Amino acid sequence: MAIDRSTIPTGPGKVLFDSAHIFSQDGINATISKETFEVLVDAYGVVDQRLKDISVQVTLTPKMWKDLAVILPYAAMNVGTSIFGAVDKPLVITPNNGQPLTIAAAAVTKLPSITLSTNKPILGSMEFSGMLANATEWAAAASRVSLGVAASDVALTGFDLTKVPNYAYSAAIGTLAFETEDGFQIDFSLSLDDQPTDSQGNIDKTLGTLTATCRCVPIGITQDEILTALAIQGTGVRRGASIGGADLVITGSEIGAPVVTLHGASLSQGGSIFQRGKKRAGEITFVTRRTVTTGVLGPLFEIGEVPDPEA
Repeated sequence: MAIDRSTIPTGPGKVLFDSAHIFSQDGINATISKETFEVLVDAYGVVDQRLKDISVQVTLTPKMWKDLAVILPYAAMNVGTSIFGAVDKPLVITPNNGQPLTIAAAAVTKLPSITLSTNKPILGSMEFSGMLANATEWAAAASRVSLGVAASDVALTGFDLTKVPNYAYSAAIGTLAFETEDGFQIDFSLSLDDQPTDSQGNIDKTLGTLTATCRCVPIGITQDEILTALAIQGTGVRRGASIGGADLVITGSEIGAPVVTLHGASLSQGGSIFQRGKKRAGEITFVTRRTVTTGVLGPLFEIGEVPDPEA
């Protein structure tokens, strides 16, 4: 069979979501999947597959350190809150060639990691999920996804190279202040709860828990300081005691550089390496938790920038 190459669209694209133009480091993948259940008969085995639900996922690695409330949401959201909300937020993937893909209702379901380093991309892979549009019947046209009119040589506007930062960073928590061998790695753990219905399937996801870990190989703190910060022995240490927490503040080296504050952080792991060519202080890990003050749940993290002292 002869193949017309012009019928096979290829090329990059960008995402428009909640007014944010999101470019990816390594492409954008949109996957639509059908979840099914089996019709099983003892005499025949599986005799049918039937539709249970539909899922839509978009994965990408955002390149720009901007629109952070869009790509890093939920820091201060209350448990049980809908992440899709009452008003749908469409996600549109615009390619430079071919048909745009619109997801009728989208929300972030995996937060990107943050890497604060002089020589690494600042953001890791993230995921959006699509949902049945609010107050819409299952079979309605464009209730989940739709395709637009094909175009060619589309200008993908909105990229800003000044929003791709690489700086040196230092951290402080309590009385400890230190730099690192190769930067700080922050990873988020997000749990979401489905809201299923019998007639329409899952129609929402609500916030469950959100925690973070921060890993680095420290420079500028001693083995004694690490052991003290671990608080595994001495007065007041007992099994079942709270490990406490404080603000871990990671600060870029110049005016305008990112500042990331992780609230409720405590040192959970640290060690020593006895090997030629290796620094004695091994990798350390901080764990974080959201804190409650007079019944109000505080944010897990906050993001700012180094101020100009003369401004």
